[in-house]
Amino acid sequence: MNNIPTKQYHKLISRFFENRYSEKLENKIHAWLVNPENSEEKQKAMHRLWDSLDNQEDLSSKQEYEKITKKLGFNKKKRMSQHPYYWLRVAVVVLPLLLLIGIYNLTKDVQKDKDKQVVVVDVPYGKHEEVRLACGSQIWIKSGSKIKYNENSNDGARIINLEGQAYLSVTRQNDMPFIVRTKYLDVKVLGTQFNVSAYPDDQSTVVTLNKGSIAIRTIDNKEFKLKPNQQFVLNNTTKEGIIRDLDINVVKDIADWTNGKIVFNNETLKAIALTLKREFDIDVEIDKDVDLNRSYTLTIEQSDNITEIIEIFRCLDNSLSYKIEKNTVYISNNKTE
Repeated sequence: MNNIPTKQYHKLISRFFENRYSEKLENKIHAWLVNPENSEEKQKAMHRLWDSLDNQEDLSSKQEYEKITKKLGFNKKKRMSQHPYYWLRVAVVVLPLLLLIGIYNLTKDVQKDKDKQVVVVDVPYGKHEEVRLACGSQIWIKSGSKIKYNENSNDGARIINLEGQAYLSVTRQNDMPFIVRTKYLDVKVLGTQFNVSAYPDDQSTVVTLNKGSIAIRTIDNKEFKLKPNQQFVLNNTTKEGIIRDLDINVVKDIADWTNGKIVFNNETLKAIALTLKREFDIDVEIDKDVDLNRSYTLTIEQSDNITEIIEIFRCLDNSLSYKIEKNTVYISNNKTE
């Protein structure tokens, strides 16, 4: 509200003391009023209103000051609604002091924001990280992923912002839900275990539930609920979402990356190449004439080196040729004579 024209000050303040704003808007007016910015214009508007009224009360008592501080929100009690212009007179007298109080409160709020430590965990390619929150919840963060959260949040919810993939084991707190926010959807839980894959450059956002239950809300406000061993897949382009029932072993495989295994279950070559890039911090170059939709099922270890992994692929599919140069893997069709 800092861009309000000076001529509007009189109207805003007058309506404030007449109780003509909704509670939400009134809170904004209050914050603007006690902000020391443009205090001279505010005081002029207050005196203008003062001059238009009859003087009715003695303004010197401490009790009157306490009443106006109620009006301006410096305690938790409901503000007084009788004689609104009487409170205006008190406000005119004490406004300079209230502006000083406003400065103190603003400074205090800044300090509170500093106390609310925003934590960012940015995991590079080839690495994994594990984070334990103050509530006891654990987050395993996959390579090429980032989470951001407020360590000392008083918002009534535990909120994690995620880019990439993470597996979460959430400690139940009935009065404080746990929310994972991604670019295209939010996942809300109380206590459960689930995997979220939300890389910005992937075609889909995928949520897989191991235990408990979760609620999902997409950016266009469609809601879905998952039961254990179900997976929600959102097409990031069309915003269409589907729920799939999975075999319990497939659900386990999806979470096995937290145990050092990388499981490809009927995954396309395109998806596998992207995973290898993130997991081993390498480049994968595939010739344009190679079918990227051919699929593979295999398990590799994160402790494997890239040479060992390529040997596994040679055994699986000898129709492709693989070459490693420095930090790049080149894949092409095997040209037979």
